[in-house]
Amino acid sequence: MSLSESEITRLVHLAKLSESVERYEDMVVYMEKIAKSGHRLSTEERNLLSVAYKNVVASKRSGWRLASSFAIKDSEQGETVLAEADNEYKEKMEKELKTNCSEVLALIESHLMHDEDSEETKIFYLKMRGDYKRYMVEVSTGDEKNVLMQEAEELYKQASEIAQNLNPCNPVRLGLALNFSVFHYEIKESAAQARDIAQQAFALAAPELENLREPEFKDSALILQLLRDNLSLWTDAEENDEELGVQDVQNDD
Repeated sequence: MSLSESEITRLVHLAKLSESVERYEDMVVYMEKIAKSGHRLSTEERNLLSVAYKNVVASKRSGWRLASSFAIKDSEQGETVLAEADNEYKEKMEKELKTNCSEVLALIESHLMHDEDSEETKIFYLKMRGDYKRYMVEVSTGDEKNVLMQEAEELYKQASEIAQNLNPCNPVRLGLALNFSVFHYEIKESAAQARDIAQQAFALAAPELENLREPEFKDSALILQLLRDNLSLWTDAEENDEELGVQDVQNDD
């Protein structure tokens, strides 16, 4: 169903308002209406959609991890009843997370990707699809996990090939490199490949940063700092032979 420009403006305003009060489920509803209307999302609008889903899914990812941790602790302490409750909640978080990820993947594939999109737009949506496949990998096992992992990697690779045509300091290209490196580190457990991707992206982009103007300068500078932080963590982890948390890009642009 098509929307008038005034209605799109209204929905964007409501999405921003929802973000300001951290009601991300509402934000998803408003941005989905725009996406399903056939309207081509602007950079600002696609960022709003990304932020909305990212935060909705983030709470499920966090809930799943905490429930998993409690289940292990309670099981080790012989608290069978509590461990069962933990696992029930873990399954609830897993189901909701997969539902949310499937929704955003279907939205992108059915309404947002077009052959005539700019290279930057194609990269943005390919990366976003890779990200949500990655989140599903985190809570999956067996054959399902392997299939999702392969699909995520292929999407990241497709985006990376197109990204070679963008400025190395472009925030979309940098965000892709950041998240693809996290994929290798956390999902494929390939620290060397993760560092290679992050180091190459940083080395190519850092000299170009001063040539950017706002808002790209701020976005690219932030992602470069995240790349630097992850490289430092991964180097320390290798030296200390321990796992450390990593950061991926929060705003997919």
